[in-house]
Amino acid sequence: IAWLEEYLRSYVGAFIVISHDRYFLDAVTNRTMEIKNARFFVSEGNYTRHMELMADEQEALRRKYMNTQKEIRRIERIVEQQRRWGQERNFVTAASKQKQADRLRATLVAPERETDGIRFRFHADEVGGNDVLIGTGLAKSYEAPVFHGVDLHVRKGERVFLLGPNGCGKTSLIRRILAGDGVKVSPGVRIGYFGQNHEEVLDTEKTVLENVMRASVFPESDVRTVLANLNIRADDVFKPVKVLSGGERAKTSLASLLVSDANFLILDEPTNHLDVFSLEALERVLRLYEGTLLFVSHDRMFVREVASRLIFFENRRLTAFDGTVDAWQAEREKRAAGQDAQARMLRITSLEMRLAGIAARLSAPKKGDSPDRLNEEYLAVAEELRKAKNS
Repeated sequence: IAWLEEYLRSYVGAFIVISHDRYFLDAVTNRTMEIKNARFFVSEGNYTRHMELMADEQEALRRKYMNTQKEIRRIERIVEQQRRWGQERNFVTAASKQKQADRLRATLVAPERETDGIRFRFHADEVGGNDVLIGTGLAKSYEAPVFHGVDLHVRKGERVFLLGPNGCGKTSLIRRILAGDGVKVSPGVRIGYFGQNHEEVLDTEKTVLENVMRASVFPESDVRTVLANLNIRADDVFKPVKVLSGGERAKTSLASLLVSDANFLILDEPTNHLDVFSLEALERVLRLYEGTLLFVSHDRMFVREVASRLIFFENRRLTAFDGTVDAWQAEREKRAAGQDAQARMLRITSLEMRLAGIAARLSAPKKGDSPDRLNEEYLAVAEELRKAKNS
């Protein structure tokens, strides 16, 4: 993804890209087009700028909507007052005013419902002690070692992101945890798992609400609030699961976990199949969750918004970083810059030593040395040294 970002940033032509990766969109785009509610919205700027402009537009629409409603109520009070007076002239004026109110009502455009205003406290029962999960010396092999000597420590209330390239063993490690193989889980910990085959836990003949209520320790009103946070609202909760899209099924499974009695959620790629707005809804929900999280995701913006601690595979072992993904990225860049600077100095030193050696042979040639060849070599190494110093 990083390579593709760099390629597109230097691409001299035009391109149109469709993506759910907000980090990617921010990195490569300078104009945004959005289709919503049968309308087409265009903004100059990347995804984040587009969302800021759309929020400003919604705020202006909200103010206009409220002011128009206020004006309609004022006019209708006049209409009611004039009708009470009961004079013929007043009836004519009242009819005219009512038409004015009706015209204003016809122009009303309701702003979008503010999902951020829906709040729910995801209470998670306490676990015994501060340690939720401890694993020591974990290993996994197939035809070759996948990982070995892995130590894993997850503390209460952490939002831990498990990072690593495809095939490094992330899912294998999660399976070890779920099986209790070589790991110690603290008393009182109840694991809720969302995996690649999350749809297997859903009854496709039942509705969204029935599926979520089946796992819930909360009343229906709270469950519907959670579903609304995930953008499943109103009559959509009564849809049978069999007619849902992949993203809607994923959100139904996630809602079932969030309202269950689990206090340690392990989420393996929960962002797959989710559109941008569903991703943002899930971020809001997980930030409200009081339990412990261990999750895998390829969505960098999602990780940035949710994770409080990172653990990543490096040389078939796990390394921990206490901080956000932005802090980790800054640390990596700082370390890479230091390594680049060190490599540059070593190369300069090496070239200077080669140059000194050639100069010595030019001043005191040995048997078989060709002055012309030595001079060419000296000039070539000197040019390399000049480039290395100026890089």
